[in-house]
Amino acid sequence: MAVSSSRQVFSCAAVIFAIAAGLAGCARAIPDPGLNVDQSLITQSITPAPKPKLDGLLELDADTYQDAETIANAVSSVQFNGKSIAWENTSTGSGGEITSVSEQRLADGGLCRAFSALRTSYDGIRNYSGATCMNDRGTWTLTAFNPS
Repeated sequence: MAVSSSRQVFSCAAVIFAIAAGLAGCARAIPDPGLNVDQSLITQSITPAPKPKLDGLLELDADTYQDAETIANAVSSVQFNGKSIAWENTSTGSGGEITSVSEQRLADGGLCRAFSALRTSYDGIRNYSGATCMNDRGTWTLTAFNPS
């Protein structure tokens, strides 16, 4: 009798487990067709930043523009000795090397530095050429940045 009673308990437990497992699949949220969900709301959306322009030159996306500014700041603040200068922009995750810098005096007495740089970013590796010039207030301004 003990074997038969154990089988009955086991059989009952198996049936209860099967029913519970079957019902668990039905325990999902079913939307009420009478509810009106506001579809106009969008979460975690970001308005794209306007594309900066370099006085009629090549339009750059925001990350490339920030990288160009980072490179120009490095070019304006170091004495180039012919060796590559590493640069990194932690806000965009980009980095690379400034491979050449040449300084020129303009006819009006202004000072400019032309440069070549390698940029490694999420969208690939590319060489750029650019220029930064000292303005009337004595600060350096990026005046050109183009793929080369």
